[in-house]
Amino acid sequence: MEINLYRLLLVLLLVGAAGYYFLIWRGTPAETRFQESSIPVALKDRVFHWRYNIGWDFRVKMTEEGVHWEGFAGTFEGMTATVFPHYSQIREDVYFVTWPIPGAGVDSLVLDLRNKKVFGHIKANAKFYVIEGEIYCDSASMECETPTR
Repeated sequence: MEINLYRLLLVLLLVGAAGYYFLIWRGTPAETRFQESSIPVALKDRVFHWRYNIGWDFRVKMTEEGVHWEGFAGTFEGMTATVFPHYSQIREDVYFVTWPIPGAGVDSLVLDLRNKKVFGHIKANAKFYVIEGEIYCDSASMECETPTR
Protein backbone atom coordinates (compact mmCIF):
# COMPACT_ATOMS: atom_id res chain seq x y z
CA MET A 1 0.00 0.00 0.00
CA GLU A 2 2.78 2.42 0.95
CA ILE A 3 4.65 1.79 -2.34
CA ASN A 4 1.49 2.52 -4.35
CA LEU A 5 1.11 5.83 -2.52
CA TYR A 6 4.68 6.83 -3.44
CA ARG A 7 4.07 5.81 -7.06
CA LEU A 8 0.92 7.92 -7.14
CA LEU A 9 2.78 10.91 -5.72
CA LEU A 10 5.57 10.45 -8.27
CA VAL A 11 3.06 10.31 -11.14
CA LEU A 12 1.34 13.48 -9.85
CA LEU A 13 4.69 15.25 -9.61
CA LEU A 14 5.62 14.27 -13.17
CA VAL A 15 2.21 15.29 -14.55
CA GLY A 16 2.44 18.61 -12.71
CA ALA A 17 5.95 19.28 -14.05
CA ALA A 18 4.89 18.42 -17.61
CA GLY A 19 1.82 20.66 -17.27
CA TYR A 20 3.95 23.55 -16.03
CA TYR A 21 6.38 23.10 -18.92
CA PHE A 22 3.73 22.99 -21.65
CA LEU A 23 1.21 25.47 -20.26
CA ILE A 24 3.37 28.11 -18.56
CA TRP A 25 7.08 27.99 -19.37
CA ARG A 26 6.73 27.26 -23.10
CA GLY A 27 3.88 29.75 -23.27
CA THR A 28 6.10 32.65 -22.16
CA PRO A 29 6.43 35.23 -24.94
CA ALA A 30 9.80 35.04 -26.70
CA GLU A 31 10.72 38.60 -25.74
CA THR A 32 10.70 37.69 -22.03
CA ARG A 33 13.05 34.73 -22.44
CA PHE A 34 16.82 35.07 -22.70
CA GLN A 35 17.83 37.55 -25.38
CA GLU A 36 21.21 38.01 -26.99
CA SER A 37 23.02 41.25 -26.32
CA SER A 38 26.28 42.54 -27.69
CA ILE A 39 28.53 45.17 -26.21
CA PRO A 40 28.23 48.61 -27.82
CA VAL A 41 31.34 49.59 -29.78
CA ALA A 42 31.80 52.64 -27.53
CA LEU A 43 32.21 50.39 -24.45
CA LYS A 44 34.22 47.54 -25.97
CA ASP A 45 37.57 46.95 -24.19
CA ARG A 46 37.12 50.09 -22.13
CA VAL A 47 38.36 50.27 -18.52
CA PHE A 48 36.66 52.38 -15.87
CA HIS A 49 37.25 53.16 -12.22
CA TRP A 50 34.26 54.39 -10.29
CA ARG A 51 33.42 55.12 -6.68
CA TYR A 52 29.92 55.02 -5.24
CA ASN A 53 28.69 57.47 -2.62
CA ILE A 54 28.62 54.66 -0.02
CA GLY A 55 32.35 53.98 -0.31
CA TRP A 56 32.39 51.08 -2.79
CA ASP A 57 35.22 51.47 -5.31
CA PHE A 58 35.58 49.36 -8.47
CA ARG A 59 37.87 48.74 -11.41
CA VAL A 60 35.82 47.53 -14.38
CA LYS A 61 36.73 46.28 -17.87
CA MET A 62 34.01 45.76 -20.48
CA THR A 63 34.74 43.18 -23.18
CA GLU A 64 32.83 40.99 -25.59
CA GLU A 65 33.34 38.09 -23.16
CA GLY A 66 31.72 39.95 -20.25
CA VAL A 67 32.27 42.67 -17.70
CA HIS A 68 35.19 41.96 -15.38
CA TRP A 69 35.19 43.87 -12.10
CA GLU A 70 37.36 44.12 -9.04
CA GLY A 71 36.33 45.77 -5.80
CA PHE A 72 39.17 47.64 -4.14
CA ALA A 73 37.41 49.60 -1.41
CA GLY A 74 34.33 49.04 0.70
CA THR A 75 32.27 45.87 1.03
CA PHE A 76 33.67 44.32 -2.16
CA GLU A 77 37.35 44.99 -1.48
CA GLY A 78 39.45 42.11 -2.76
CA MET A 79 36.58 40.48 -4.66
CA THR A 80 36.57 39.90 -8.43
CA ALA A 81 33.92 38.58 -10.78
CA THR A 82 32.86 38.37 -14.38
CA VAL A 83 29.23 39.07 -15.28
CA PHE A 84 27.43 38.73 -18.59
CA PRO A 85 25.28 41.81 -19.14
CA HIS A 86 22.72 43.15 -21.52
CA TYR A 87 23.32 46.64 -22.87
CA SER A 88 21.00 49.38 -24.07
CA GLN A 89 22.09 52.76 -25.33
CA ILE A 90 19.75 55.37 -23.88
CA ARG A 91 21.30 58.28 -25.77
CA GLU A 92 24.78 59.34 -26.83
CA ASP A 93 27.22 58.50 -24.01
CA VAL A 94 24.48 57.07 -21.74
CA TYR A 95 24.13 53.30 -21.36
CA PHE A 96 21.93 50.95 -19.36
CA VAL A 97 23.78 47.77 -18.34
CA THR A 98 22.10 44.92 -16.46
CA TRP A 99 22.96 41.33 -15.52
CA PRO A 100 21.45 38.51 -13.44
CA ILE A 101 22.91 37.53 -10.07
CA PRO A 102 22.08 33.83 -9.53
CA GLY A 103 19.90 33.39 -6.48
CA ALA A 104 19.89 37.13 -5.72
CA GLY A 105 18.17 38.97 -8.58
CA VAL A 106 19.48 41.53 -11.02
CA ASP A 107 22.06 44.32 -10.82
CA SER A 108 21.67 47.34 -13.09
CA LEU A 109 23.77 50.38 -13.94
CA VAL A 110 23.30 53.56 -15.88
CA LEU A 111 26.63 54.90 -17.15
CA ASP A 112 26.59 58.59 -18.02
CA LEU A 113 29.98 58.94 -19.70
CA ARG A 114 29.62 62.60 -20.66
CA ASN A 115 29.04 63.67 -17.04
CA LYS A 116 31.26 60.91 -15.56
CA LYS A 117 28.46 59.48 -13.41
CA VAL A 118 27.35 55.94 -12.58
CA PHE A 119 23.98 55.04 -11.08
CA GLY A 120 23.38 51.58 -9.66
CA HIS A 121 20.46 49.47 -8.52
CA ILE A 122 22.35 46.73 -6.70
CA LYS A 123 21.36 43.82 -4.49
CA ALA A 124 24.16 42.91 -2.04
CA ASN A 125 24.41 41.71 1.55
CA ALA A 126 20.72 40.74 1.44
CA LYS A 127 19.88 44.45 0.91
CA PHE A 128 18.86 46.53 -2.09
CA TYR A 129 20.84 49.69 -2.81
CA VAL A 130 20.05 52.63 -5.05
CA ILE A 131 23.38 54.39 -5.33
CA GLU A 132 25.29 56.82 -7.48
CA GLY A 133 28.91 57.61 -7.96
CA GLU A 134 31.59 59.18 -10.06
CA ILE A 135 33.65 57.73 -12.88
CA TYR A 136 37.11 59.02 -12.07
CA CYS A 137 39.12 57.02 -14.61
CA ASP A 138 38.11 56.22 -18.19
CA SER A 139 40.57 54.50 -20.52
CA ALA A 140 39.12 56.48 -23.43
CA SER A 141 40.92 59.56 -22.08
CA MET A 142 43.57 58.34 -19.59
CA GLU A 143 45.53 55.29 -18.44
CA CYS A 144 43.48 53.11 -16.05
CA GLU A 145 44.65 49.97 -14.24
CA THR A 146 42.69 46.92 -15.41
CA PRO A 147 40.90 44.72 -12.87
CA THR A 148 42.57 41.57 -11.60
CA ARG A 149 40.99 38.33 -12.79
